[in-house]
Amino acid sequence: MAECNHPDLTWRSVSDQREALDEAAWVCLNCDAVLGFCPDLDRSHTEIKTHCILLDFHESKLIYVSNGITGLVIAENVAARCHEQNRYDQWSILAFILDDPNLNTHGKFWQDKAREQLPRRD
Repeated sequence: MAECNHPDLTWRSVSDQREALDEAAWVCLNCDAVLGFCPDLDRSHTEIKTHCILLDFHESKLIYVSNGITGLVIAENVAARCHEQNRYDQWSILAFILDDPNLNTHGKFWQDKAREQLPRRD
């Protein structure tokens, strides 16, 4: 792990997929130092990690987050769940994102739309 004392950190899972698979995608925004696997950062900067993973998921077009506020609320909810369950790995974070009630309206929307299109059964 690189030494870095800058306060601005990010989680780069899309651009550094190999590192992300190893839970080692912490990077300094100031000097671009790769900090790697940092369980202490996972705990102290959970909202940053959850927000970055949410945005990666959105940019990959696997989910859609309608606006910044919704994304921040989802990231906060997921971070709280990470702390409650003491689970900080990105797979758990992805599951928590998909389970968040603010995002979970997608399935209901399409279910209702399909119901409108299907012939009624009496």
